[in-house]
Amino acid sequence: MKKVLAVMCAAVMLSGCSVPFVPETEIEMPQKYELYRENEVEDPIDCREEFVWYEKFCDDLLQLNSTVVIDEFVKKSDIRAAFVQLKDDCPEIFWLDSYYYYPKSDSVELQFGFIDGIDEDNLPEMFAELEDAADEIIASLPGEEADVYDRILAAHDALIDRCEYDYAGMESGENGKFATSYGALVEGKAICSGYAEGFGYLMKRMGVEAGVCRGYMAEGFHAWNYVMLNGDYYWIDTTWDDESSRAPSREYFMFNDDIMLRTRSISSEQNYVPKCIPLDNYYLVRDGAYFTEYDLEAVKDYVSGCSGDYCEIMFADYDTYCDAIEHLLGKHEILKVADTKNATYYRDDRMFVIQIDLRK
Repeated sequence: MKKVLAVMCAAVMLSGCSVPFVPETEIEMPQKYELYRENEVEDPIDCREEFVWYEKFCDDLLQLNSTVVIDEFVKKSDIRAAFVQLKDDCPEIFWLDSYYYYPKSDSVELQFGFIDGIDEDNLPEMFAELEDAADEIIASLPGEEADVYDRILAAHDALIDRCEYDYAGMESGENGKFATSYGALVEGKAICSGYAEGFGYLMKRMGVEAGVCRGYMAEGFHAWNYVMLNGDYYWIDTTWDDESSRAPSREYFMFNDDIMLRTRSISSEQNYVPKCIPLDNYYLVRDGAYFTEYDLEAVKDYVSGCSGDYCEIMFADYDTYCDAIEHLLGKHEILKVADTKNATYYRDDRMFVIQIDLRK
């Protein structure tokens, strides 16, 4: 579910205040939230290595077949595992809703149902539209000679610029295109799974190893991505970096496991969970917005170089964040940082982030 910024004067998980109207005594110190539980996936399966039939299974679906025959007996649990991995390997297969399993002694027939709003006769045209949308985005990115990090970041921003969160779809109770790569890239309206599958498809087309991860946050189900860069895995959440009319945020670009567990847990049904350990390519670290201690001059120097309407700063841990809250908000040092008499800020007490509104 998309993160919503609320302008409130209570220090909740994410809140905003105009500093001059908040006396020092009214600054509420952040609650110390427990990290989410780190789920271990039992006996993860790589279907590409485990099942000889998996590659043909994917190819048949990419040929837009609504019936697939596997020429050996396959357990229903293995078919279920293949469907989970399919979202990693082929996020462009956007039309599947359900399947019917017809086993025989030496084969299995699978018949597929389609998500709401899709007719099998229209699939070839829709599939071509998805390819064209991906081509258009990729053509707008820095060329292949550019650093891979910069290309991934540009794809992240391009998807967010193209798509908006589909609240109506989320509340409809349907299983529609808004939950797919087609919804994100072609129709420009999606929920978290659509953002994640759309981003996964762009990474596939760019030759970057990536996958879709599913789990839970306080509000319920959520989906995001992992990517590999220079041999290391990182998390990316394009849904939570889409802040409506604002330029794309990068708060959830290339974060690691420690930061992930502040806001979510991974489903135990996830097929594969990479270890995302490094923090060196986290956007806020590379941009200089990540502080391991509170230093007024260092924070002021960073904010003075920010462009755009908003500037995000993150603190490494709870104690450092509390120190920053006490000085920036309690002692009004944010006015010096923002070089203004009337600063508006937003705070995310789970992520240890303060976002400063730079609009005068």
